[in-house]
Amino acid sequence: MIIFDFRRRKKEWKKPMIIGIFVVILILSGRLAEKIFEPAAAVLAPIAAASKTTQDAARGFFSRFSTIRSLIAENILLKEENIDLKLSLASRRNLEKENEELKALVGRVDGPAKLVIGEVIFSPNFFPHGAFIIDRGASDGQIEDGALVVYRGKVLVGIVTEAGARQSKVLMMSVLPKIPVLVGLTATPAEARGQGSGNFSITLPKGVPVKVGDTVRAPTYGNYLLGLVESIKKTTSDPFQTVLFKTPVNYFQLKWVEIYDFKN
Repeated sequence: MIIFDFRRRKKEWKKPMIIGIFVVILILSGRLAEKIFEPAAAVLAPIAAASKTTQDAARGFFSRFSTIRSLIAENILLKEENIDLKLSLASRRNLEKENEELKALVGRVDGPAKLVIGEVIFSPNFFPHGAFIIDRGASDGQIEDGALVVYRGKVLVGIVTEAGARQSKVLMMSVLPKIPVLVGLTATPAEARGQGSGNFSITLPKGVPVKVGDTVRAPTYGNYLLGLVESIKKTTSDPFQTVLFKTPVNYFQLKWVEIYDFKN
């Protein structure tokens, strides 16, 4: 007798049914996901594109920023090179000017009394008591106390008072208390008094003809030019007139001078 085993049969069809249900669920899940993610993808696509655009823009910005920094660095370098060129040009022009001045001075070195050309290394504003220092001394020639210091072969600016081996101290003419002079075209003899800083004064009788611009020379110092009359002071009660004159040389800007061997 054949007995039908429902329990065994139930187990046999139960497994395929579970598998089939699982397959159906997977198929339905896939379709559902497709339905869900299609709109999501549509929404996220512009965001992703925008993000890519932002990244590209950021890369472009930093690239431009790097380029700007590079240009700034190059500009600074060019400015520095330009400054160096200007300084070099200024130095060259200064040397050319000094050479021209020296050539002009050397061109006058034809008299037996001319010794050397000196450079002022300490002007009166650095050295007190109306004096300055030149870079020439006894070892550069027969420079000794009493030598005359002249500018451009015409204007007497000082006298050597302390001649060292390599340097000399020069006393400005405008600090001397008494200097015999000749005034104007008439060569009127007088005595000038130094007032300092290139200024002098002379006292003359009122009747002596003198005018602004007249020359004043020092006959006992090689007859060099000492200065030019700048003003004349007169009063009705005073029989004398005061003549003020000044050297045409700026002591504080002196650079090159000529030193002559001279004895009073």
